[in-house]
Amino acid sequence: MQSRREFLQAITAIGLGASFARPRTDIRRPHALRQGMTVGIVAPASPVHPRQLRTGIEFFESLGLRVVLGRYLNSGTGYLAAPDSDRAAELTEFLLSPDIDAVVCARGGYGVLRILPLLDFSALSRSTKPVVGYSDITALLIALYQRTGLVTFHGPMASSEFDPTTAGSLIATLFQFESEHPTPAETQLSYTDQTFLPVVEGIGEGRLLGGNLSVFCSLLGTPFEPDTRDCILFFEDVSEEPYKIDRMFMQLELAGKFDGVRGVILGAFTKQSPRTIESDSGNTGQAIATIVAEHCAPRNIPVLANFPIGHVRSKVTLPIGVIARLDAQRRTVRIIEASVANQL
Repeated sequence: MQSRREFLQAITAIGLGASFARPRTDIRRPHALRQGMTVGIVAPASPVHPRQLRTGIEFFESLGLRVVLGRYLNSGTGYLAAPDSDRAAELTEFLLSPDIDAVVCARGGYGVLRILPLLDFSALSRSTKPVVGYSDITALLIALYQRTGLVTFHGPMASSEFDPTTAGSLIATLFQFESEHPTPAETQLSYTDQTFLPVVEGIGEGRLLGGNLSVFCSLLGTPFEPDTRDCILFFEDVSEEPYKIDRMFMQLELAGKFDGVRGVILGAFTKQSPRTIESDSGNTGQAIATIVAEHCAPRNIPVLANFPIGHVRSKVTLPIGVIARLDAQRRTVRIIEASVANQL
């Protein structure tokens, strides 16, 4: 078993730094993960085949965690893992069960939006466990944060690959080894790389909020609409051509969602033009970067592109709801507030 320090050193192509953050009272940090805890894997959206979970299960078990699989990973038909009521009930069960210490979504696809009205957020406000996923899971991450104040995590799912970058970032963000007492310098992270692309220069500080752009936009006009004021927004998407990205950013602007925004981080956008095939390079793409600059530059909102989030093999885990600092010119995203409550 490697130590936390060794895992931090193992993250490739991304620098990690630190600073101590003062405690906040307006958000709820979930507990850190430790050896011996139990991770529950559920499918609140589309179905997943058991073989797609093997790598993820082996990864969590290698950290000394127990894994419990949901009953409805693939009990439905078509594009839903199970009927809405079953998916909502099981998710609620895992979030509230004292025997489950973290919830990792099996995969995305589609379906979370359908179950949001079935969730009792008053009851879920008692949950203090990490919830992790991306893509369609964006709707769940934002809804939990908006309704209960719980910090959630845009990161790998159980069906993801866990290369050194993906594994190292998740561990550094969520995990506390029992044999160690992390210093403030080890509980904060700074991501920087020369491949990150400054699109609009500047420095911004605010709460991280975002995820899949299409799903984010689907929440507008609903009871789960995200409050973007004083936030650093981060976005990624898959299979969406630049003109569709333009339409979604225009929707955000018309809805007033750039008012008070402190910065924008752009991850992988896999469709760069109508003539290109899907790409897993992790690049934002010049066309999409230009579109976003048109919306952000007049407002002096700094924008950093090519950040490793999204439908790519190597990805970092971003905590939704904690304060980060974006320095586009220095190609740095620094998380300056603790995202979990360490248990010493």
